[in-house]
Amino acid sequence: MASNAKDSQQDQQQSNLLPQYGFGPELSFEKLVEQNPFLFRVYTPRPLGPFFDATDAYFLGESFQGEDDQSIPDLNLLPRSRSVKESIFAATYADAVRHLDWTTKSTSPFVSTSFSFAWAVWEACRRYKLNVKHDVHIAVIDARALVGRAVTAIELLRNGSAKERHSDHWKFYRFATESQDVLVYGYIPGSAVLSSIPLVSILDSLPSYFLRPVPDTSLNKDISALSRLTWEYTQKKSTYRHFCKQMSENFLRMNPECRLRDTTAGSIRLAVRLLRT
Repeated sequence: MASNAKDSQQDQQQSNLLPQYGFGPELSFEKLVEQNPFLFRVYTPRPLGPFFDATDAYFLGESFQGEDDQSIPDLNLLPRSRSVKESIFAATYADAVRHLDWTTKSTSPFVSTSFSFAWAVWEACRRYKLNVKHDVHIAVIDARALVGRAVTAIELLRNGSAKERHSDHWKFYRFATESQDVLVYGYIPGSAVLSSIPLVSILDSLPSYFLRPVPDTSLNKDISALSRLTWEYTQKKSTYRHFCKQMSENFLRMNPECRLRDTTAGSIRLAVRLLRT
């Protein structure tokens, strides 16, 4: 009996582990966070104000934006007089659609985050290419600190009835699936943000199959990590699905020793880089 209970517990833990792409059978944020303790957010930072406190909003839902305040780095805005901290968390299909539709996102009370570090890297590189300013960061967030105020977008989209489906429902569904999108209600406090690292500082610590070998400097002067990425992040038609497929193929082409190195020492090196403040 004890053995069966232990096996059942292990099976439950395995079902809560997220795959590289999309979700498994479990969609509940509260259950997924048990085995997936970090969230990631791609953003362009702004300076912290002199009176910023760790309990203040580091990231803020757009519908709570108000007067200018440099203590909020992501949006540089204060909550409106209706305090976000006192608002009751409730989420519906309509709320998810409002957030995912760019024409109504400014009225959304949610902050977008992702369970997927790989997606964050892919998205950060995409923004780096598209934006005039290249100050793109990835924030590492303590997911457990947000229990009670967060929900996976895919769970909300699945809960919607056929009658209320938006015309772009399946486009939203595909995005929410591949990005492992998590919607955080209201705000993310500074105390939950474990670190924030510039994209260009992360790339050198990525697994080896993300990067081409350093070229002969006599033939190619550009040996930056950006120039050595193994996927074409500059192409407009580049998709995250194709990125995942390419990275998987790169990994499988490696010899067993290199795979072991990347999944052990390489993982530790990347973790240290991400959590270094």
